[in-house]
Amino acid sequence: MGWLARLEQAVGGSLEGLSRKLCGGRLTVRAIAAAVESGLQPVPHDGQRTLPNALRLELHPSDLERLASQLGEVRRQVAQRLAELATRHGLPLVGRPAVVLEPSETVTAGEVRLLATVCPGPGAAELATADGSVQLALRGASAVIGREPGCDLVLLADGVSRRHARVEPRADHYVIVDLGSTNGTQVNGARVALHELRHGSVVSIGTVRLQFREL
Repeated sequence: MGWLARLEQAVGGSLEGLSRKLCGGRLTVRAIAAAVESGLQPVPHDGQRTLPNALRLELHPSDLERLASQLGEVRRQVAQRLAELATRHGLPLVGRPAVVLEPSETVTAGEVRLLATVCPGPGAAELATADGSVQLALRGASAVIGREPGCDLVLLADGVSRRHARVEPRADHYVIVDLGSTNGTQVNGARVALHELRHGSVVSIGTVRLQFREL
């Protein structure tokens, strides 16, 4: 099950009533981010208060079409506001901020419907070569990379050990762990034993270069 499907499942089961329309007149990137920030409310999770980290924003199709070229900036600003709000009020996030925008005919033009819930974990990501010929989808579970047929990502290339490295989820991020490989694992050109992966990190395993991307 993909992270969006898990998000929709979570929204259906544990929304805690946090669903509201946010009015903003003519929607702009800044107006959407500010409206979402004002609409977020703390929710209980595992005995503590936290802010929802998985946000679905529903816009009228005409607004979504008009903002099509700015959707990446909308997601970035909303995620940034969420992280800043959590820090300002001392409310830890239990998962990486994730923002999805979708069209809805039931939302009035100029409004945003916010659906928010708690989705623990680092979310969806991938390791892939520049040409996309090699890809490893990450869905919140560990994955082993190596030459051995049983690995989650099999790399038959020079310098790759049988079980070379493992990618692991840690709270709201992923790390890569070298498994005692002969030639080592590199992140952004530096040899590592264990290293946090960030969006854009380049992982070198033998002669294969993989870029880490958050989805």
